[in-house]
Amino acid sequence: MVTPMSPLPPGYRLKRGSETQRDRAQLVRFLSLAYGLDPLLPLPQYLTDMVEQFFDAQRTPLFFVTEQDQTVGCLWIGQATDQRTGKAQAYIFLVAIDPGHQRRGLGTYLLSKAQEQTEQWGLSELTLQVYPDNQSALKLYEKLGFVVKSQLLGRTLKKLTD
Repeated sequence: MVTPMSPLPPGYRLKRGSETQRDRAQLVRFLSLAYGLDPLLPLPQYLTDMVEQFFDAQRTPLFFVTEQDQTVGCLWIGQATDQRTGKAQAYIFLVAIDPGHQRRGLGTYLLSKAQEQTEQWGLSELTLQVYPDNQSALKLYEKLGFVVKSQLLGRTLKKLTD
């Protein structure tokens, strides 16, 4: 992982998210961006519901990177349990950077912030999930020392009812 804490590029600032409606809306926007959803369409209700169910500023901290008054990056992190070992680990729910601000070190910075948060919790494992078609993210994670620990498999079944 990134050690010591990677510096934030000049012109950018880190802001801790809170439970305000504005910060929740920003989190949903970045979830939508990360999942490749059309930004011109209304945000899907399931993302808003997920934020309402799981976001807690104390237990699942949220961090934003801003440039001037514009939010351009987001990190949402929490704790989980390794299903094999039963050990607590940090889990990155989301790390996303607006496309116009990518390749400037913001992702590396947010991942180093995730490492810092993991260490503050006294944990030694930091995990995340990434889709295999997200090659730029995969390259960044590999560069920062992440390794594949499992694979998520799925099978589409025909619909039983209409």
